[in-house]
Amino acid sequence: MNTNLDHELLSTFIVFAEEGGFTAASRRLHLGQPAVYAQVQRLSQALGVPLYRRVGRGLELTEEGREVEAYAREISERTRQLTGRLHGGESTRPRLAAGRGTLLHLLAGPIGRFIDGEGVRPEILVCRGPEAADALVRGRAHLAVAALLEPPATVHGKSLAEVGQVVLLPETHPLARRPEVSASELSGEPLVVPGQGGPHRRALGDAFLREGAEFRPVAEVDDWELMRTLVQAGMGLAIVNAYVQPLSGTVAVPFVGLPTRTVALWRRRRRVLPPEAERLAQFLRGEV
Repeated sequence: MNTNLDHELLSTFIVFAEEGGFTAASRRLHLGQPAVYAQVQRLSQALGVPLYRRVGRGLELTEEGREVEAYAREISERTRQLTGRLHGGESTRPRLAAGRGTLLHLLAGPIGRFIDGEGVRPEILVCRGPEAADALVRGRAHLAVAALLEPPATVHGKSLAEVGQVVLLPETHPLARRPEVSASELSGEPLVVPGQGGPHRRALGDAFLREGAEFRPVAEVDDWELMRTLVQAGMGLAIVNAYVQPLSGTVAVPFVGLPTRTVALWRRRRRVLPPEAERLAQFLRGEV
């Protein structure tokens, strides 16, 4: 194993990781595909670990490859920071990964205060919880805000909010004036739900199953905003995070069939963040 890593190899690997293959990476780098392949192989041999594997007709990074991508990004970022300090360049823009609903309903205020107070606009990666965690692990984001049931071992988080669930329903619905609603009371009701496979959809199905209630999805939508719009349009009811505000003509009633979810601010362990990212973290935690 040769641990003398060439920065050119690291830079090439970042592009390879982003593009997910040699052909796309070679086009972006304006290099021949064999040259890109040779550089990735040299990096793999220097570290003594495989950096990617074939899955079907595509490629994906190994766990070691994801760690190398994060390291390569950190080295590249520190180089830009040094150049900026020496030559009066621009500040580093902190990168934040979070879901659309979380950004709209939980983070818009703190981000706005950060921009006003620091004069720096963060880069926002809009992605769901698992994808936000992946962006953090791979160094594509400095920070992530998400409710992670099984966070990667390489990240740690601090709670921002404990979020329950509410049922969005028309204000004329018989359950609209109830102090809370259970799955059994929603048995057979038309429901606007997230797509299959996600943790929220599985949790809803389990809640209805426990109470012997009929789970009746009529629309599958992976977006809080569209879900509440469909409720307003009369498509059905929706069970969403409690920070989602109901639209005109609808109300939100607490749903008792699910536990609260911890929405946390996540960062990589043992990662020294740029000052701008540390400052953003303070705003998101409400410390500023």
